[in-house]
Amino acid sequence: MFIIALCLTMVLQGYVQGRRVRLVQQQRTTALAVCQEQVEKMRAGGYHRLPNPGKHSLAVPAQAGLEGSVQVTAGPAPASRSVTVTARWPDDGQIPAGHLSLSTVISARGVGG
Repeated sequence: MFIIALCLTMVLQGYVQGRRVRLVQQQRTTALAVCQEQVEKMRAGGYHRLPNPGKHSLAVPAQAGLEGSVQVTAGPAPASRSVTVTARWPDDGQIPAGHLSLSTVISARGVGG
């Protein structure tokens, strides 16, 4: 009886841990999609439509359960800006809090400029 109880406990722990890993991966995938979409919008708008340097809030769909921000700074080359988009999620009891960021450089001269 003890061996059966021990085996069931280990199986249950494996299930709970696997579920947690799956939920974290789902949240990371959602955050990546939100960040990637924002980076692509900013690239498509071009250098001259970028917001002023600084930290700006990012509108994120409510169902995503994320908070977002966009950090715009001077780029590594003249007439360029570095853009970092970050999505954060809170600790909800099932998964720990975390964040994901994507960065790019957008130049006034375009790609390769």
